[in-house]
Amino acid sequence: MENLREPHISKFAKWSLVCACLSLICGIFGAIPAIILGHKGLFEIKTNPAMQGREMAIAGLIIGYSMLIFLLLLAAFFLTVFPKLMDQMD
Repeated sequence: MENLREPHISKFAKWSLVCACLSLICGIFGAIPAIILGHKGLFEIKTNPAMQGREMAIAGLIIGYSMLIFLLLLAAFFLTVFPKLMDQMD
């Protein structure tokens, strides 16, 4: 009988995707861990060829970086444009 084992998926890659999804709710508190864990997951998968989960790590990185950029742009808007709009309303 063959020894059928489930493939080993990187825990870093799994948690990167989880944190990335949570970043949609928690903002930067989910985006930064998603980015860090995604890079750690990719490194782990690269060094251990039997490890899987590359797609999860990449998805976590894409969502994490996207949320980080969106939040930085939103902060820049509120710090620059929003005060000018408030001055015009007075």
